[in-house]
Amino acid sequence: MSNILRILLIVVLIALIVVILTLYFRIRNKARELSEREFGTPNIFQGMAEAKDKFLSEERSVSSMTDLLLPLIEKDFPNFNWEQFRLKVQDKVKEYIAKELGADPDAVHRTVISRYDNKEGLCRIETQTSASYDKDGKHKETRFVTPVIYVQDAMKYDPAKMGLSLNCPNCGAPVTNLGHKQCAFCGTAIKELHERVWHVTQPKEG
Repeated sequence: MSNILRILLIVVLIALIVVILTLYFRIRNKARELSEREFGTPNIFQGMAEAKDKFLSEERSVSSMTDLLLPLIEKDFPNFNWEQFRLKVQDKVKEYIAKELGADPDAVHRTVISRYDNKEGLCRIETQTSASYDKDGKHKETRFVTPVIYVQDAMKYDPAKMGLSLNCPNCGAPVTNLGHKQCAFCGTAIKELHERVWHVTQPKEG
């Protein structure tokens, strides 16, 4: 290889290195500017980690329609006591956190009504609860959706289609029939689900 080719090759390599370094420093500076603006720190990875920790430690918002829907519920059911069922829902959430998630319930912040349906032989009040718990040394703020149901017509009750979950207190298997007095899977005695009675069903996180 002639000296001229060697020189040209060296020049090309140097040019490539300069371009790569220029791009690297530009991208790094842009990332630092973005991180400073969004997270208050020049280290974007540190900023993202801090943002994640902040998100997990902040109370989750809930979509409250209580003021709008509660009068409709009370019109359909004059004896409905929201305060009583609000406390029942919160107790159910605490129980779910402890038993199903294996975590330590830290706090239940707020429970609201987010939806109300009265049709097809079943009335359903969907509640949302903001809560927090500690597990494996980590603190998490989250939200639970807990339906409260009132069965008017047993023939219309299909928990699979309605996305409801009434469960055995021992093994957690779903109760699929209003009249079941024992769990079909483990044989544990369960509280019979009666028609025309309000029931707090299984919470779901998310």
